[in-house]
Amino acid sequence: MVIRISKILARLLALLVAGALVALGFFAWLLLSGPVSVAWLTPYLERELGNESTIVAIDDTRLRLGQDRSLDLLALGVRVSGRDGRLLSELPEVEIGLSTSAMLLDGAVALRRIEASAPSLVLTRREDGSIGFGGDPERAARFDLG
Repeated sequence: MVIRISKILARLLALLVAGALVALGFFAWLLLSGPVSVAWLTPYLERELGNESTIVAIDDTRLRLGQDRSLDLLALGVRVSGRDGRLLSELPEVEIGLSTSAMLLDGAVALRRIEASAPSLVLTRREDGSIGFGGDPERAARFDLG
């Protein structure tokens, strides 16, 4: 009886391991064939990238294998606006490089790099010499160059 139960458990464990390997292989094949849409991540990215003075809107989010075999998140159609609705910047594509070693070893999501392609920013110099984001000098978000 005990031997029969242990054989059933061993087969079940082998089936689970085989299923996990097949799913992992399918996921790797998807990543190698091109970007995979992960649109369900978009609201989380928008919330994490925004703050009390800005709102971030993203059209689509994709996951792909980077040039150095790391995972890259692509955020397409990124718009950063002030809380009053004025557009601060528009980025057609933002590439966020993720550290695979941090994910595998520590279970943490760590950024390696952020690259923005063809950004469109509106900077305004105020009368006092300070620089801000936005078109209206009085209402422009404060930006310190150092």
